Order: sequence, then structure tokens, then C-alpha cells
Amino acid sequence: MAEFQNEIGGLATGFAELSSRATASSNLRRLEIAQGNVNATTDQIQLEETTQRQNIARELAMFSGSQAAARAYRGGGSVGSGFAIDSAAAAHAADQAAIVEANAANKEIAVIAANQVMMDDPVLAAIQGGVEGMNMGMGIANALLSEASVRQHQWSQQISSGGVNAPSSYQNYISSILDIPGFDINDFLGDIDFG
Repeated sequence: MAEFQNEIGGLATGFAELSSRATASSNLRRLEIAQGNVNATTDQIQLEETTQRQNIARELAMFSGSQAAARAYRGGGSVGSGFAIDSAAAAHAADQAAIVEANAANKEIAVIAANQVMMDDPVLAAIQGGVEGMNMGMGIANALLSEASVRQHQWSQQISSGGVNAPSSYQNYISSILDIPGFDINDFLGDIDFG
């Protein structure tokens, strides 16, 4: 397995980087989607709030106008009970506007809470990717080792020449060479760029 140490390490590193980048990209995309949802819903809430405030203002103006017309018809001025009625109507309208504003604020808080994004950890993803890459590399290396073949090379070397009564002596050497198919990451993973 030591023959493939660099290749397995490269594969583990590549998978770690790929997993980390994919997780970071996924986190960013989820944040963008959540922010878009919050913006769209908040805009809608603000539009509803503005419409409700305008309705309250219109109703107050209509009520005040009708009261002024009734007082004018009866011959009264703007003092006394007419002033009290106008003040009460204005206070009631202010209360309604405050309720509309509070409801809008509560809706916005609910929208933000509903669109909270749970981020995935890019470091953890890198670790998991590295482990997957190492497992894959070891699997490939084991498969290549199972396809390996052994070649033997033999030779002799004379270590002493024989004398009158002694024959020459030789040292025999036998070496075994393990032929393992090559391990190129790109052969297995195609067009994936590991950095």
C-alpha cells in the first residue's frame, strides 16, 4: 500500500477540498434564498401596513369631515363636544395605527425566525470528504494490487576464480519485482478539478 501513499493522500485531499467548497457554496445559496424570502415577505408586510394606515387615516378624515358637516348643519363650532369627539376619534385612530404597526413588526419577526438557516460545517464536510477520498483511494489501490504481477530476475556473479584443485565460486542473485498498474487520479475521476 505504501506504493500508493501519495496518490491516496492526493485523493483524500481532493475530496476534502471538494466537500468543503460544496458545503460553503450550499450554505451561501441557502442564505441567499432565506434573505430573498425575508425581503419579499417583509415588503409585503410593509405594503399591508401602509394600506391599513391609509385606510385608518381616510376613515378618520371621513369621520371628522362628517362630524364637522353635522356641527355646521346644527350651527355648532369646533369647541365643546365637537372638539371632544374629534379628539376621541384621533386617539382611536392612533390606537388602531399602533396596533397595525405592532402586528407588522410581529409578522416581520416571525418571518425572520421562520427563515433561519442552519449552516453545515465546511470543516466537518472536509473531514468527511477526506475520509471518503482515502477510502476510495485505498479501494483503488487494493484493486490495483490484486492485478499486480511478480517478475523475477536471476543472475550470477563470480566471486572467486578457481585454483588448481578448487572450482570457481559464484554468488547467485534472484530479485523479485512487483509490477503494479499505474494509479492516476484523473483516470478514475475524469474532469473533476482538485485544485
